[in-house]
Parts: sequence; structure tokens; C-alpha cells
Amino acid sequence: MPVKAAAGSSAAAPLLQQQQRAHLAHMEDPDMTHAKQDPLPAADQGLTFDEALTHYIGEFGKGQLRIVGAASLLGIPNGLIFLLWVMVTIDPIKNHAWRCTSAADAACAAVWAVPTSHNFCELPASAWQWTNYDSLVSRFNLICGDGWKVQFANSLMFVGCFIGSGLFGAWSDRVGRKVPLFAASALAAAATLVSTAAPSFWFVAAMRLVVGIGAAGQVQGVVLLCMETTGRSFRGIAGVPQVVMFCFGEYLLVALAVLVPNWRSLTLAAGCVGTAALLIYPIVPESARWLIGQEGKEDQAVELLRNISIRNGSRMPERHLLRSKSSRSFSAVSGGDGSDGRALRASKSAKIVGFVAAPEQQQQQQAQQLRASKSMPVLRHDSSVHPVIAMADEAGSVIADNTAAAAAAAAAAAAAVAPVQPPSLGQLLWRHPRMAAMSLVMLLVWFSNFSSFYVIALGSGGLPGSIHVTFALQVTGQIIATLLSGALIDRLGRHNIISASLLIGGAACLGCSNTSNRIAQIVLATIGQFGCTASLAATPIYTAELYPTPVRSTALGMCNKACRCGSISAPFLLMLGTHTAAAFGSALFMPYVIVGCVCLLAGAAVLLMPETLGKDMPECMERPWARTCLSAWRT
Repeated sequence: MPVKAAAGSSAAAPLLQQQQRAHLAHMEDPDMTHAKQDPLPAADQGLTFDEALTHYIGEFGKGQLRIVGAASLLGIPNGLIFLLWVMVTIDPIKNHAWRCTSAADAACAAVWAVPTSHNFCELPASAWQWTNYDSLVSRFNLICGDGWKVQFANSLMFVGCFIGSGLFGAWSDRVGRKVPLFAASALAAAATLVSTAAPSFWFVAAMRLVVGIGAAGQVQGVVLLCMETTGRSFRGIAGVPQVVMFCFGEYLLVALAVLVPNWRSLTLAAGCVGTAALLIYPIVPESARWLIGQEGKEDQAVELLRNISIRNGSRMPERHLLRSKSSRSFSAVSGGDGSDGRALRASKSAKIVGFVAAPEQQQQQQAQQLRASKSMPVLRHDSSVHPVIAMADEAGSVIADNTAAAAAAAAAAAAAVAPVQPPSLGQLLWRHPRMAAMSLVMLLVWFSNFSSFYVIALGSGGLPGSIHVTFALQVTGQIIATLLSGALIDRLGRHNIISASLLIGGAACLGCSNTSNRIAQIVLATIGQFGCTASLAATPIYTAELYPTPVRSTALGMCNKACRCGSISAPFLLMLGTHTAAAFGSALFMPYVIVGCVCLLAGAAVLLMPETLGKDMPECMERPWARTCLSAWRT
């Protein structure tokens, strides 16, 4: 029997090697994945998360709408807290929150008639006095030589966002989406409330740093939860509610600033709104997509999907859920249990000379079938007599002799194809230069989105007219841009929307910097805000669809760092504009020129990116789609 034993051992290895080669080819071939919408897999195979949503549960029904809507409510306090600084640091000089100490002082009266920071700072300190301390600027005397502190505190908040995006991104990958989301929200609300008791400017600035840490984790958590709950056909609109709620938070900020102009009272109101938002914790579930990829949490994911299917009026699939499509490559090896090859058994994988290594009961059934068979297979060509019992005994001998060798071969093959720890984001970028290049473009896009957004928003006080009216107009532009982007993103594509929006926004910023017409400045600034907001609404969706699930949150954290760099740069760009105002005639000239050029560059670079419209979110470390500019525009 040694010859047959060797043959049995060699028969197991090629089978598993073939399955291993198929899996590796699936992992490396960029065109094998997401090239088109996959049909429903065979009945004996498991389903991926997206397949379960598409074919059974529903991609965006009442169940998903409830989750997305509830999570998006956190955008209201987020928008309120993020841009709170705009209203608590209203320029008291421009708004005449001061008076001349002497009515006979002609120089002071001239500055009062046309108040500018440059002229005001030329007055002696004894020539004027504050009439109210509603603005944080007047409360801590942040004018003239100390005027830089206003924008410095803004930068500190964005430094906190830089820190928070990394911390909460990594935490979300480890413990899930829900707990970090609400922990970040609680942190931002608590820091806002504490800042109302600030005895000094530096205390307020420190609290703004903490607010930034929490606010960044809040935004990131909502984006992940919304994207991972919906199917691929509706991910384009899943992020819209969050942005709309953010804009409502900005509207609320304007309303509160009019009703409660004092900076302490306004800050207290913002903190209370953030605290009240925590009450939705019980109705926001964990991400089922994240749960399905965690050991021991599959049952929780199934239960969440069952609740969604009930609300959608659909049904749950009776098949098991796979963590990724690559799991299907091992279904024959693992017995179809979706365990990615971890439960390999020789009885289900190793073929032994026409027989499958089987337990004793199956061996007896095979022997009975052979005894009942009318035609006797030839076992040895030199034999002329083939008794039934002898044949059956020999078959049993073959199975018995080869079981041990087959099991050893199968175990060795299982070790060879056992799943390894997924590579980190850095390893993924190192192995795939195209992915690294796309990541650089996305970093530029995130940077340009946020630098332009905050230059326009934080600089709204430098535009002609009332800051409340100007800010409200910009928020209106944001809402229109968000709704329009959400309506078109699933028709025109992700990268097309982002590119066109950045090009429009960049051109508007350049136009605003080169006109002296008051109305034109307001209109062009609003269009610039429209463009960067439309891009901003689509960018998180596009980014989430580019990266595989094991590193998606980390990748979003990396991109959030780029956007925070853009946010941090915005206050300094405004400071640069203040120092160059005398040379260019406007404090907004340099900031708008710089962000306009950056937006145009980013908009052009996005044209080289692949389109993700209608593609499954990658579940494992597969090479991203290879299609770029021309083919993407035809999608």
C-alpha cells in the first residue's frame, strides 16, 4: 500500500495549492474585483455584507434610514461647536463696541466713522474704552499686539482635531464605531461647558484644543456608521444627512448669536446642545459591517441585520455571512462555514485514490454500496477474480491506510494557506504604488476642502455687511451644495462631483480676491463656500469606498489629518491676510488667492482618480480599481 498512500498524499496538496493560487490571484488581480455587479452566489455559498443588503435586506430602507438619521443628529452640535469661535470673537472694533473717551477728540471720531484695526491701534489707549464685553475679544483685550491670539486659538482647536482623528480612528477599528462616537461627543460638549468659566484667554484656548479632539472623533464616527450601514447604491446619499445637520447647527449658531450675544452665554448654550445630543445613544446601534468582521461578534451582526430587515419589510438570508469575498475561495476547504480556511478538515478536503477520507460510518456506507453494485471495478489488472468482499475490504484498506497521510498533508496545506494578519495601511501603500499615489491625491483633496472652507467661514467677518447675514448666506450655500451633491453623486459619480466642485470653488475664491465690489465679494465668497462644501460632502464617501474594511477607519484618520492640516493653516492664512492688507488693499486677498490655487490643483488631480460608483466597498486587502480618468468619466 505505500504507493497508494503516497498517491493519496500527493492528491491532497495539489487541490489545496490550486485553491491557494486562486485566492492569491483574487487578491492580486485588480480587475477580478468590483468589475461589475456580482450575481447572487450559489445556494451553497455564503454572502458578503453588501450581497446580503442588495439581494435580501435592502440597501437603504427604513431600517438604515433610522440609523443614519439618528447618527446624523450629532452633526447639529458639531456644526455649532466647530464654528462657535466665529460668533464669540466678533470684531468689537468694526461693530462699535467702544466709544471715544472725549467727544472733542477728532482723531478718535475719525476712526469711529470708519473703524479698521490698523487705524484703531494707532489711537492711544486713553482715547477709547469698551462699551460692552459681549465679544471674547473685548473681554480679554485681544486687539492690536494681541490680535494674533484669536486665530491662534482657532489653530489650537484644529490641532486638537488632528490629534482626535488619529486617536478615535484607531479606537474605532478596535472597539467599534458607537462607543468612540459618543465618547467623542461627550468630550466636545464637556470641554465647551467648562470653557464658560474661563478666567483667562489661555484657559479658553486649552478648552478649544480639547473640543477639537472630541469634534474630530464625532465627525469620523458618524461618517463610518452611515457608510457602513447602507448598500453601495445609496452610499452617495447616506452622508448627506450629516452635512445637512451640520449646516442646521450653523443656522442655530447664528440664531443663538442674535438672541444671546454674550460670549459666555452663547458658549453655555452650545455646550447644552451638545450634551442633549447624547440622549440618542440608545437608538444608535453598532455598525453591523464592523461586527461581522470580528471574532465572536457575528451573532450580534446578524441580529442587527435582522432588525433592519424587519423595518425594511424584507427577509434575512438563510445563508451564513462572509467577512469578504475572498472567504469564498476557501469554502471548499473549510466546508463552507466561511471561516477562511481555519477549520480545514482532511475528511472534507483530501481525495484519496478516488475516495474521500471519511469517518468510519461513511466508510461502512461505501463498503455497502460496493457490495450492492452490479459492476465490479478493476482494482488490479492481473487479477481475474474479484470477490465483492475482497474488493470492499481492499477499498476500506485504502481509506484506512491513507487517512493518516492525507490528514498530515491536509494539515500542512492548511498551514500554508492559513490567513495571515492583514497588512497595515502603511504596508498596503508600500506594496501598491498606485494606492500610494491615490492616497496623496486624497490628502490634497482633504487639505484643500478644509483650508478653503475655514478660510471663507472664519473670514466671513472681513466681508462687507453684517456677519450674521453673511454667515447665514454661506450656510445656505452649504445646504444647497450638500443636497445637490447628494442628488448627483450616484448619477455623475464621486470623483466627477469632487473635481467639478473644487474647480468651481477655486475659481470663485480667485474672483473674490480680485474684486472690490461689495456685492460681488459676498456672492463669490458664497459660491466658493458652495464649491468646497459640495466637494466636502462627497469626499468622505469617496475615501471610504477606496480603502478596504480592515484599514478604512485608519485611512479616514490619515485623511482627517490632512484636512486638519488645512484647517490649522486657515487661521494663519487669515493672519497673513491681515498683515498684507495694506499692500493689497484687502485682508482677504492673500488667503483667497492661496486657497483658490490649491482648490484648482486638487480639482485637476482628482480627474486621475478611479471611480467607485456602483462598486462594493472592498472588504479585504485587495488592489484598488485600476480605472482612471477617461474610463471613469464614461461611467
